[in-house]
Amino acid sequence: MMCCPLCYANFDSIDHLFFRCSYSASVWSTIRTKLGLGDINHVWTDIILKLCAVAGSKSFESIVARIGVAAASYYVWQERNNRLFRNQTRPPDVLAGIILGVTRLRLVSLTYKRSLNVAVKLAKWNISESDLFDNGG
Repeated sequence: MMCCPLCYANFDSIDHLFFRCSYSASVWSTIRTKLGLGDINHVWTDIILKLCAVAGSKSFESIVARIGVAAASYYVWQERNNRLFRNQTRPPDVLAGIILGVTRLRLVSLTYKRSLNVAVKLAKWNISESDLFDNGG
């Protein structure tokens, strides 16, 4: 029970579970560039320091990073619990796809000022301007 249920190679701890475990590191490797965090390591403190630095920012990049890291934390924790209590597993690429999908859905639900810059950034998430602004927004 003290072994990490994601990788079985280390102790089950918060420090290990998020981004240091080989399973969660694989998930992080898949999603970090899309979240605009390609330059951040698999170290929890580095990720938190980056998010704290942009915590008050309303820039598209900081919003994507905060949503994505929150989703990643939630779904890695959910994967851990599913393995422990339900004997269910998902491959890292499937979990990464879920995290990116949830992040995209949250981005669709936000309100944006109409601009070319925003349109370009949303297009990277396969969100068209017409999906957001067709009601006069």
